[in-house]
Amino acid sequence: NAVNQGASQSIGSAFRNLTFGGVADPRVPVTNANRLGSDNTTALWTQSKYTSRDAPIPLASWQEAQLIIAEVSGGQTAVDIINTLHAARGLPDFAGGDSATIMNQVIDERRRELFLQSQRFYDINRFNLPLVPAPGTSYGYKGGFYGDMRCFPLPDVERDNNPTLSGK
Repeated sequence: NAVNQGASQSIGSAFRNLTFGGVADPRVPVTNANRLGSDNTTALWTQSKYTSRDAPIPLASWQEAQLIIAEVSGGQTAVDIINTLHAARGLPDFAGGDSATIMNQVIDERRRELFLQSQRFYDINRFNLPLVPAPGTSYGYKGGFYGDMRCFPLPDVERDNNPTLSGK
């Protein structure tokens, strides 16, 4: 709703025009609306994964379960799972590689397969990923930059309103 109807948010640049092996990734369906968002500054990119306000958002899926298995198993099992997911979407095969390359691909597959399913921030935390996106993109407000900070300072209003808090 905030993206498509309200235009108060836009799909981040790290999720725009995603491809794999030169093929557009249909798991991340975003479109340049060719207009500005409600702030009259931000280019509006909309999503078409959920086409109505009452579209169901999965709590769990077979694809997510497969990616959990890929994460735990690694190696050729993970490569086979990724390639099964790719085949279902018409994407080229993932060639594999060393364990770090495979794990990085599993993480990226989660980012794409679970797009807009409220999993990304959890993955950023548990995989200890920096709050910086792919080169040439930004997560930040109006192009801002978070850097590699993992914890955000408690706002003064929260600290001031809770006298039982200690520390800075």
